[in-house]
Amino acid sequence: MDNIKTGRFIAFIANLYFKAQILFLFLLLIYLFYQFLFLERIGIEEADKYNFFTNNIIIFSALLISCLTYFFIKKDSIKNNYFLIHLSTIFSLFLLNLLLEIRSLYFLPDNRIVQFEKKGVIWDNRTHNEVISDLKTETGEKNIYRVTNPGGFIVGNIAQKIDFETNITPLSNISNSTIVHCNESGTWHNYKSDKFGFNNPENLIKIDTKFNLLLLGDSFTEGMCVDTKNDIGAKLRNLNYNVLNLGKAGGGVLFAKARLREYKHAYNFKPEFVIYLFYSHNDVTDTRQEYNHPFFQKYLNDKQFSQDLKNKQDKIDIFWKRFFALTSKADFLKKYPALRKYGQYHVSPTKRLNYKFHLKKILLLTNIRAFIHDNLIAQITNKKSNEKKKQLDILKKVFTAFKAEVNGIDNKTKLILVYLPSHHEIINKKLYLRKEIINLTNELNIDNINIYESFIKMNINDIFDYGLDGHYSSEGYGHLARIINQHLLEKYGN
Repeated sequence: MDNIKTGRFIAFIANLYFKAQILFLFLLLIYLFYQFLFLERIGIEEADKYNFFTNNIIIFSALLISCLTYFFIKKDSIKNNYFLIHLSTIFSLFLLNLLLEIRSLYFLPDNRIVQFEKKGVIWDNRTHNEVISDLKTETGEKNIYRVTNPGGFIVGNIAQKIDFETNITPLSNISNSTIVHCNESGTWHNYKSDKFGFNNPENLIKIDTKFNLLLLGDSFTEGMCVDTKNDIGAKLRNLNYNVLNLGKAGGGVLFAKARLREYKHAYNFKPEFVIYLFYSHNDVTDTRQEYNHPFFQKYLNDKQFSQDLKNKQDKIDIFWKRFFALTSKADFLKKYPALRKYGQYHVSPTKRLNYKFHLKKILLLTNIRAFIHDNLIAQITNKKSNEKKKQLDILKKVFTAFKAEVNGIDNKTKLILVYLPSHHEIINKKLYLRKEIINLTNELNIDNINIYESFIKMNINDIFDYGLDGHYSSEGYGHLARIINQHLLEKYGN
């Protein structure tokens, strides 16, 4: 009799357990499918959509099927055993996921602020807007703004997300203003933008210099997180080069190509070399996102396409002033979290632990799902190899078009790709796509400088502030400039 009561009780609990899970998983999958369809509409690249599908929809669908299976079992004793096995498995998975999250927290490096404070740095905790407000008060200057991220604005489809009406797509900052850009090592930095919104001094041309260099690239080129006198443009000018810097934070090769198309004849400057600083950590991903976006496809496939931005700087300035006015409101930022995701608003580091983030990872079995996706699904589908091939195919098309764009300036103007390694790549000696990218540029007859080979021989403290991850330090940019200088003198003379 007791066994019958126990069996009925287990059956009651099992029914409740599986029905609750089915309801939760069903609602979760509806939400995930909605998100997946939303990803399709906003033009997210195939790799991200694949990862989202396999790491979310497939895994949670498998869990739903395992719950539904219970109701197709006829024999009560087997049903009860299935419930106990299922319950113990789910409990074990949650326990393992919890332990993995605790382990990740234990081995998590100190918050960035703490790391620098341990080095004796006094961290400036002001926000972007507070710094701008203080600078306006101190200097009496009105034209002070935060740095822009046009690349993220475009690929993130921000205009559509926030109903921001415009008939222009800027590729630079607000002109003739102080641009506050970065606090990565405890101190806020800024520079004075030129007439087109780029980081250049008033007088570009000096007499009796070595070569005229046009720089392109992302934040490493623009001069983020260092003083103006210590960025790569300034370091090369100190080595007696004329330098026009069209670097802009956020974006890959197609974003650089678009800027070159718009501004190559905007200045009274004829470059002998276009130097593209290719940052390995994100330029591959950024380029792939751009390749799949209709806006950048125009610059890739239509040789005549141009927005004539060099004659529309007044409209560009108005665009960003309107956008900054909107995104400086706290309520607006809460309503549109994608602004932060796509680099449209600077989020200052904090010492506080993000408990909500870690709790979400625990409840949604994030660590377990990542393991299944990365070690089982990815291996079965040969995903990594396929993704690598796609990335290289895209880079080949884009580099070919980029070289043609450079040749359009003058048939004597030469493109040089400078491969910039990340902190992670140097510390872990991780190859990623370095060899493939260098081989690809050689195949396309594009001159290249592999900075990795020089940087791995140096002390990490001579490249990054206190040897910590981030943009290069002023000393790191000095080393970079000297390596470029040596290459130019040895290969092209003066």
